[in-house]
Order: sequence, then C-alpha cells, then structure tokens
Amino acid sequence: MRKGMKKLSALFLAIIMMMSMCLTVFAAGSYSITVSGGDNSLKDITFNAYKLFDITVNTTSQDKYGYTPTADFKDWLDTEAAGVTGEGASVYDYVNTQMSQAATAQTFLAALESQTTDKTPAATATGTEGAATVTLGNLDAGYYVIYPSGDAYSPMVVNVTDGNKTVYVKVSEPGIDKEVGNNGKEWADAQIGTKVPFKVTVKVPNTEGMDMENYVFQVVDSMSDGLTFNADDVQIKIGDTELTLNTDYTVSPVVNANSTTVTFNFVMGQEGSKSLSQNLLDNVGKNMTITYTATLNEKAVVEDQETNKASLEYTNQSGTTVGGDDAPSEETKVYTYQYDFLKKAETATGDNLEGAEFEVYSDAQGNQKINFVAATAPQRGYRVATAEETDYATLTTGTDGKLHIYGLAAGTYYLKETKAPDGYNLLKDMVQFTVANDSATDDTGAQIEPMLSTVINKSGTLLPGTGGTGSIVFAVAGGLVILAGGILLIRSRKRPEA
Repeated sequence: MRKGMKKLSALFLAIIMMMSMCLTVFAAGSYSITVSGGDNSLKDITFNAYKLFDITVNTTSQDKYGYTPTADFKDWLDTEAAGVTGEGASVYDYVNTQMSQAATAQTFLAALESQTTDKTPAATATGTEGAATVTLGNLDAGYYVIYPSGDAYSPMVVNVTDGNKTVYVKVSEPGIDKEVGNNGKEWADAQIGTKVPFKVTVKVPNTEGMDMENYVFQVVDSMSDGLTFNADDVQIKIGDTELTLNTDYTVSPVVNANSTTVTFNFVMGQEGSKSLSQNLLDNVGKNMTITYTATLNEKAVVEDQETNKASLEYTNQSGTTVGGDDAPSEETKVYTYQYDFLKKAETATGDNLEGAEFEVYSDAQGNQKINFVAATAPQRGYRVATAEETDYATLTTGTDGKLHIYGLAAGTYYLKETKAPDGYNLLKDMVQFTVANDSATDDTGAQIEPMLSTVINKSGTLLPGTGGTGSIVFAVAGGLVILAGGILLIRSRKRPEA
C-alpha cells in the first residue's frame, strides 16, 4: 500500500513538473512600457497603468496565452461578461469581443475607467518639459490599460509578455494646421501668374485596433477657381523623410466649375488589405507636412480673396468617420491688389488727360517689365498677363483720365510714361508707387481701399529759335533806321551856316 502511494505521488509530481515546463514563468517586476508622444507634447500628462489580466504562455505552442482577471477587476469583469454564452466561454472572450472593434472598445474602456477610481495603478508616470517619452516600469507580465490625464489623448492597451513595450499616444481629436506663402500665416498676397506655396501639417495617426478596411485618413483641399493646383510640386515628408507617391499616399485633383478639390489619401492597398504604409506606421504621432503650390490665375479678382481650405477626414476611436462640415479644417486666403492712376493737366486739380500711355516695371532700372492684358468685367482697365497670354495691351488713360491696373502683389513698382497726351510734355522720370495691404493693422492682408496716385503732365510755350523769318524782319528794320540816320547826318553837314 505504502509502495503504491509512493508511485502515485511520483506520478503526480511528474505531471506537475511537465505542466510547469509547458508554462513560461515571467520574471516579476522586470518589464516596462514606454509611452511615445511622437511630435505630441507629453508635458504634464500623467499616465496611469492598470493591470486587467495576468498572462501565461504555453512553451509548447508559443501562440497560446492564458488570461486571468486580476483581483481588482475580477468581480466587475464577471458581471460584464455574464451574457457571454457558448462552450468554453470566458471573461477573456468577452473582453476580446469588446476590444476587436474601435466603437465597442471605446465604450468598454470608458466603463472600465469608472472602476479605477478606488484602485492603485500598477505604475504611474508624468511627462516632463521636453520629454518625448514616458516610461512605466517595474511591471509584471499582464494585459494593461493606460489612462492619460486630460482630454488630449485616448486610453491605450498593451500586452506585456517580454522586455520593454512601446505604445504610441492616440490623439482624441486630430487637428490640422495650414499656412500659405512664406510668412507662416493664414494669408498671402501674390501677382497673377505666380506660384503660391501652401503647407499643411497633420499628425500620423495610431491605427492599432482599427478596422482598416473601413478606415479613413485623408486631407481634402478645396481651392477657389482663381487658383490652379500644380500636382508636380507636391512633396510630403515626415521629418526629413520624403514619402513616395502611390506607395505612401495618392493625390487626386478634381477640377469643378468654380473650384478644384484635391484629395491626399494615406490609406493604401486593395480591398481586404488596406493599411497605412510602413513609413507611416513607423512614425505614429509625428508631424507629417504636405507642401504644394497653386498658381494665381486670370480668374483671380481684387473684390474678394481667393480661398483655400484644407480639411482632415478621419476615422475616430469610436469607428465613426469624421468628414464634411464636421472635419477639422483650416482656411487660408490669397489676395491680389489693384492700383489706380489719375492723369491731370498742369496741377492736381487740372483737367483730366486722355491718351497717356505707360509701362510698369518691378525695378527702378526698367529691366523687369510687367505685361498686362485688357481686363474683363467686372474689372475695368488692365490686369497682369499670365504666362500663356501674349496679346499684351498698351496701358492708356481713358476719357476720365484714369488708368486701372489689377493683379499685383504688395510691393514697390515703377510707372514709365511712353507717350504723353497731345500738347503735353513726356515725363522724364519714372513714377515710383507702392502697393500695400493692411497687414500692419489687422493681419488679414485685405486691401483697405483702392490705391490712387495722381500723375501730372505740363504743357509749354514755343521755345526760342534761330534762323526764322522773324529775325530777318528785325534785321531789315534795323538797317533802315541806320540808313535814315546816315542821310540826316549828311544833310546836316551840307546845310549853309547862318
């Protein structure tokens, strides 16, 4: 009997040893989680990590894991999972179902957070000034939920089974920033026919746990018909790394009657295999910049600015696509200006002069001429010609003495008179004039009012001349006077003395 008991004990011990050999024993307190903000600020953000499950792994089949609810959350999880049915159903199955879809995951994590108010985090850490990462250390193996303070970031979930794990913050509501020109502002001015640079900045999203087949992440840019999109000038970068067209993104411009819509799409692949490219996945949370240009064309008008609006359409953490009027957006404006001249006779209050002809230069030496064409309604006068236009007009004052020119950027220019009105003298020097905006007062770039310069021409009397008939008359008359004087002198000498 005793010998049989010994054999049974030895067999039981062997079974226990075999079972223990099939389970990986994780070293307690030897793991950590690094939270990366990418280009997002982690300053003063506190991250609390709660362990929801303990984890074991089968050494025979490394892809088999056992999840046991921790004491802090077991009762709540049991209650929540009460409706799960099926053979072998467990709390794990319930949580797996909830976390498999973005919409249900957010609901589950929000409910779970309400259970943490009286719980002590397994680890906690706060971001410091300039810190790009935060580390939660001394962790056991387990399934952790990390709650950041504030509303900027969403909860993160991570399995910790070895070494140091890195997770990336999820921005609750991603934003978009846009600037135009070279001044880093939301407005710029330009001359018709020139290229205007634009820059859009967004952050690379964290798509972990998202349904990529229905995931949306794209920038939609709508520009008014006074701007012509230049597809060849598109450049997209993450830091110093340039992304590749049709590998990391696509560009789809659509020209409409009164606008152009350009879509920069970042979800690549065919149905069944959609995802962000590896370049984007490797840079979650970092700033991605989209730069391109648009040419200010002949449809640009001075009565209103040309607008350019960029919207970020995306799938949020609840699995809902945010687009249309609800999408975060930034609008920029491009202005072009007019300048008027009034041609006057003799003084600033003199008669209006018709028929004076001019040229405009952008340099004082008169080397860089700006060409103009006749403006079309509702504008009068002349506008700056585009590169495609060659039928240039002669700038000529009308019956009201006025000359209207359109399509100039802010700056200093020079007006050269090439023909004066009949009866008036041609100006010797070019007239300097400045096209200005009100950026110094309200930083919008809008022109306060049409700018005007008065240009005066003067007439003159006939200049003195030589060799004309008038001088001959005076010479003959003078000769006759001298002759008469001589005759009188001779007669006086011949008169007898009394």
